[in-house]
Amino acid sequence: RLSQTGCVDPANPTIPAAGLIPYTVRWPFWVDGLTKSTWVALPDGAVPTVSADGDLSLPVGSVVMKE
Repeated sequence: RLSQTGCVDPANPTIPAAGLIPYTVRWPFWVDGLTKSTWVALPDGAVPTVSADGDLSLPVGSVVMKE
């Protein structure tokens, strides 16, 4: 169950859990005009890194969620 992952509010699984960070994708994937929301959760004290060529690397234990 999604409500058991810690990614959503257990009382209302349509709401992201506190602490998830919303983000937007520069070139979103188009699906019949629908919009999507995306979030990332990082382990406490962790930060993502960006390489010289622009690749994003998330720390081990990070979670990405898409609605």
